[in-house]
Amino acid sequence: MSFRIKCLRLKDMPLQPALVLANFRQFAPGEEVSQSCVQSRMLLWCKAGKGEVVVLGRRLDLAAGHYVFLPWNRSIRYLADGKNPFLVGGIHLIPDHDPGKPIVFEVAHDRKNPLFDHAFRRDFIVPGLEGIVSGRLSPTDPLFHLSEFAVHRYGRSDFSENDSRRLAEMAILEIKEAVAKVGSGGQDLPVGLEKLTLYIDGHPDQTFDLDDLARFSGQSRSTVVRLFRKYLGLPPMDWINRKKIERAARLLREESFSVAEVGRRIGIADSFYFSKVFKKWQGVSPLAYRKKKGLL
Repeated sequence: MSFRIKCLRLKDMPLQPALVLANFRQFAPGEEVSQSCVQSRMLLWCKAGKGEVVVLGRRLDLAAGHYVFLPWNRSIRYLADGKNPFLVGGIHLIPDHDPGKPIVFEVAHDRKNPLFDHAFRRDFIVPGLEGIVSGRLSPTDPLFHLSEFAVHRYGRSDFSENDSRRLAEMAILEIKEAVAKVGSGGQDLPVGLEKLTLYIDGHPDQTFDLDDLARFSGQSRSTVVRLFRKYLGLPPMDWINRKKIERAARLLREESFSVAEVGRRIGIADSFYFSKVFKKWQGVSPLAYRKKKGLL
């Protein structure tokens, strides 16, 4: 299956994007970090907390659930909030990386870096992604899941050039679609519901009931149920359980934890109940799922 993105062609010559860095960074209260000239196109999103970024002199607020896509050769200054500093994620993309040159998994953050202005790492302005673009990143969006996965995958010791190429192509495609959605009037989640989903997604080992959700959101139980059904297609507890089982399935595929430990990591300590819920959403028991994936 080819992952080449047709929109990334210039005079019939396909671009060769590469992902060269993907990570999370928890800032300390009031911490400031400056970078003078960064040669990448970067998806920057806020997972928790808040702060500001100053990009090419433009000041941007960055709070949980917001993202910005940043231009090549940018100056940037991160200003974390003094009481609730942000936890941010970042994906650095080289829009056109020479296929004949090995990918160096590093970003040139200033002119002193040996990679700065190398001919085999080139910028390209993708139509629709000119300048600085921003939006909200909901846990239901494909871009959210792809971004989280990219950071996870990049952190593995077997991250390869093939991973870099494919993730870069998919990231650019999903960023374009996210921006196009906003530009065409696509509807985001209501702020109260987005706040809930971000909190739930960020606390996979916690258990919740409807009273917890109502109290956290400041809305009635019936309103919470209505919003989940309308925008997410499921009652709240079903949506939460589905998210937990998605995480459990990933842990079973990619880690060596026991089934009981996987259950504990998603907030279901009762092994029997964990197996029951897992089978409801995956169709098989956790052990059968792991055997099917060939990890035993």
